[in-house]
Amino acid sequence: MAGISGFQAGEDVKTRRYNNNNNWGFPRIARDPITLPGIEIAAGDMIVMLLAAANRDPEIFAEPGRFDPARQNRHLAFGLGQHFCLGAPLARLEADIAVTRFARRVREPRLDCERPPYREHVTLRGPAAIPLSYTEILPASGDS
Repeated sequence: MAGISGFQAGEDVKTRRYNNNNNWGFPRIARDPITLPGIEIAAGDMIVMLLAAANRDPEIFAEPGRFDPARQNRHLAFGLGQHFCLGAPLARLEADIAVTRFARRVREPRLDCERPPYREHVTLRGPAAIPLSYTEILPASGDS
């Protein structure tokens, strides 16, 4: 599906590195002592990983603050390994359906502001609203 400025079906995952709605990992308890640059973590200490920081690590991502849908780097938007999000396939499917249907039905969408206002929430990020203009919304085609 070509559509929103070249956005292709399945590319929702690439947007999640840049602007994920969940920027905090779940709290964990350090099983063993850990030494990181400038910090000592004792066994038993609670730690929280900031996914947003990991997804913008300049040692992993060239120009981490730039949105690039062609970027091929892995990210932690859905976690990793045993902590991988069980809902990831459903989230990808929902996003793919939403973007595909939006692109099929909404003609000439334009953002009506420089940057959408974001919700003031520490854990769940995202726009409070996305003010758009468009020339037309086509009727649903009835396909699933």
